[in-house]
Amino acid sequence: MAMCKQAIKQELGSIRITEKILDVPLKNHIGSFKVGAYSIFINGTKEDIMILYKSIEHKTVNLRINSACFSGDIFRDLRCDCNWQLQEAMKYIHENNNGLIIYFMNHDGRGAGIVNKLRTYILMDLGLTTFNAFKELGLNPDSRDYTSAAVILRDLGISSVNLLTNNPKKIQALVESGFHVKKRIPIVSQEESLQDYLLSKSNEMGHLVGEIK
Repeated sequence: MAMCKQAIKQELGSIRITEKILDVPLKNHIGSFKVGAYSIFINGTKEDIMILYKSIEHKTVNLRINSACFSGDIFRDLRCDCNWQLQEAMKYIHENNNGLIIYFMNHDGRGAGIVNKLRTYILMDLGLTTFNAFKELGLNPDSRDYTSAAVILRDLGISSVNLLTNNPKKIQALVESGFHVKKRIPIVSQEESLQDYLLSKSNEMGHLVGEIK
């Protein structure tokens, strides 16, 4: 159930940034960026979040809210599009000299954690979709919370964004937190091996992936 704006503001007011570091130079295979990190106390626990950015002083900032996928981001697992989306977001930000990636370290497995995600992989290899594999294990198919993204955006003075996403829940979360989402920038892989996976996300989770091959 969506919270009213007053309730959201009260919730954000109860959350504390306990540590942060900004403006650390980083160079990678795409180009030069700056990175930073936040430790945020939320719901009785500490949440560590990394950010990567380039020229975020624009009136409207290109934004990617990115969930960690350690199997994809570290080991380049090909069963999902997670690392591809991260790479594309970095390229877009670098080419436009404008943008921010908020990287949620605790969102692996859509918030279920790496162990549970690997359990779903076993079921997926038996033919279940991602959504049904989560259900079979008694897990919420998507337990991610984006409250800390709103905290970081406010801390950085960002109020208007172009959101790189296929996930309408991310748009909803930002709008309900009082941000202006000027436009959505689709970030859809055309890799043939991923089309069934993308179709599953579209049919079962409402992701906006357009026409599937």
